Amino acid sequence: MTGRRIMCGATLHLTTHTKEDVRTAATLSRGAGVPELIYPTLRCTVETHPEDSAHWALASDLRLRSPGDIWATWTDHHQPHALIEAGYCTATGGADGVCLIIDGHHGGHSWELATPAGTTLRALTGPYHQRPAVTPTLVRARVPRQPTAPGGQR
Repeated sequence: MTGRRIMCGATLHLTTHTKEDVRTAATLSRGAGVPELIYPTLRCTVETHPEDSAHWALASDLRLRSPGDIWATWTDHHQPHALIEAGYCTATGGADGVCLIIDGHHGGHSWELATPAGTTLRALTGPYHQRPAVTPTLVRARVPRQPTAPGGQR
């Protein structure tokens, strides 16, 4: 197994507030409506990368109702700083026949990467490559919340 490329696999558990941000981003997506599926735990699916670079993971599968899905990007130990509507990589190959990582990702394709122990990377709905092309669009950026004052006023 020497020289095998490895998926990053960093995980992040979403807060209730961030799950609401994902729901809002999905609702704003063209034609998607309220998402059926929001992942409460994100796992970075790109190839191992420097610690100071961003992680990427699918946050909400829009079940083919939109050209893209909602992807989150974050840095270690912080909630996602952006939610982006983007498609899957258009490369084809491997056992799944498609790459299951965000379009434009760095590093190897999903079939070229070993996954961390206990991790499975599979397409939940398909066929992804029959969707129209989608230009990645920033749907929602994290805006720092004002602390709530006593009495519920901001």
